[in-house]
Amino acid sequence: MADEPDFFGLARSKDLVDWQFHPGNPVFGCGAKGAPDGGAIWFPALRETSSGQWVMLYEGSRGKYAWDLCSAICAAWL
Repeated sequence: MADEPDFFGLARSKDLVDWQFHPGNPVFGCGAKGAPDGGAIWFPALRETSSGQWVMLYEGSRGKYAWDLCSAICAAWL
């Protein structure tokens, strides 16, 4: 099976064993087909800016392995 995730979800844990999942999962998904993140998304990293806003950096791909695997670094303001 290919690693081509379509969505990110949120979860938290105090001990990395017992997890509490966000009831609104998934919270972020791929963009439109052909967009830099239209095929799959990986490795989200959140960062708070000096102005108090949040940005998420992640790897995206225009397509799936079968038709267009081209990685890009993407950003989304949250």
